[in-house]
Amino acid sequence: MSLRSKIILSIAASVALSALVVLVPMLVGMNGMIEQGTKRELEMVRLRFQTALEDRFHNALSMATMVARMPVVEEAVAKGDRQVLNDLFVPGFAEMRDTQGVRQFHFHTPDSHSFFRVNKPDTFGDDLSGFRQTVVEANAKRAAVTGLELGRGGVAVRGIAAIAHQGAHVGTIEIGFSIDDAFFQSIVAESEAEMEFYVLPRTDVASFATSDSASLNRSVASIEGAPLLTAEDVRAGQETGVAAREIAIGGALYMAAAFPVKDYSGATVGLLHVMVPEAAYLALKNEMRLIALGAAAGALLLGLVGAALMGGRITGTLEEMIGKLKRLADGDLEIDVSSAQARGGELGHLADGIAVFRDHRLHEVETLAREREAAQAHRAALVGILGSGLQRLAEGDLTAPIHDDLGEGYNSVRDDYNATLASLADLIGALHETSGTIHARAEEIGGASDDLSHRTENQAATLEETAA
Repeated sequence: MSLRSKIILSIAASVALSALVVLVPMLVGMNGMIEQGTKRELEMVRLRFQTALEDRFHNALSMATMVARMPVVEEAVAKGDRQVLNDLFVPGFAEMRDTQGVRQFHFHTPDSHSFFRVNKPDTFGDDLSGFRQTVVEANAKRAAVTGLELGRGGVAVRGIAAIAHQGAHVGTIEIGFSIDDAFFQSIVAESEAEMEFYVLPRTDVASFATSDSASLNRSVASIEGAPLLTAEDVRAGQETGVAAREIAIGGALYMAAAFPVKDYSGATVGLLHVMVPEAAYLALKNEMRLIALGAAAGALLLGLVGAALMGGRITGTLEEMIGKLKRLADGDLEIDVSSAQARGGELGHLADGIAVFRDHRLHEVETLAREREAAQAHRAALVGILGSGLQRLAEGDLTAPIHDDLGEGYNSVRDDYNATLASLADLIGALHETSGTIHARAEEIGGASDDLSHRTENQAATLEETAA
């Protein structure tokens, strides 16, 4: 694999890893965002429910206070005259129920017994002190009380006002609104949320006659179909609620949670089951996922393009440096790396190193050239000196030794030349003496020969004379 490919793959891998490091937490965070968003929306629906309860508390108390301050009511309650109350309110109760949602219209005695029920005129006299804490509290304090409470008519939003006649406390008046479909629709009408309300039984009150007191049941819901919580779910969640979880309703996904609803005394009277659709969050999640994946793909593509450009630039510069190193190795000292040096960075440092090596080699070559020229000049001088000496020697001049300093390594040649010259001079001198001696001896031999010849001739003559 080429260096360029390695660089491109390395950068691409780094970009991909960076994209994953960012993308994975983002995608995981989207799930957390959806969960947190739906939980916040669940809490907002619960708060809307609570706010709607507070509004009903206020309305109930306002109506109860208005009735309690009617002189005719004060007198009728003080005298125990149920007929007056019946004539005043029973004829118009149906309209109050239908138009204003009033479900309980109840007068109480100071000892918390039922005095007169406008909604049930024939039922009165029962003791409420064992389970109607709001009634007990209002009579005890002779003051207004509001709260959610389970009674014989079911769970209701209750507003209770004290009734006084001529400065004496004579009883209380209660207006109650039930938690019904209209109440739920007023909360979820402008949203896609759904709600259910489950009433918890009051098993400690044996005299209850309503279904609310005997078993768990879904008293009201904004959604059709069977209850979504089992009796076990409701019992398990009556203190802490049911944690948020995902459920399917009619093929759509919802995030659902149940919240305990407390009554006036602080006991759990019911469970509010809230559901919010996840469709909008899922659509947002899908959109964000597509955006994130697109951004990651774009980043990867840009990274690949950048890697290709950067890899090409780096490898191009490296190939240029390698080519110049080869030229430098072949002896080309004219290479120019100034452009690479100007880029800086690691490649600039490499170019600096090549420039230093080139300059060092150039200095070495110049030094060697100067030394070679000096050596050639020295050798030429030596040749001249030795040639002159040899020429004189060839001419028979043995009296001209070399006295010049020929430099280190060459003075021995001079000394050998001078020694040879001296030896030749001595030899020639000796030969000259020997030739003189030989000449004298030759002359002596010649004289002796002549003398011998004369003697021979004389002897021959004598012999001849003798013979004759």
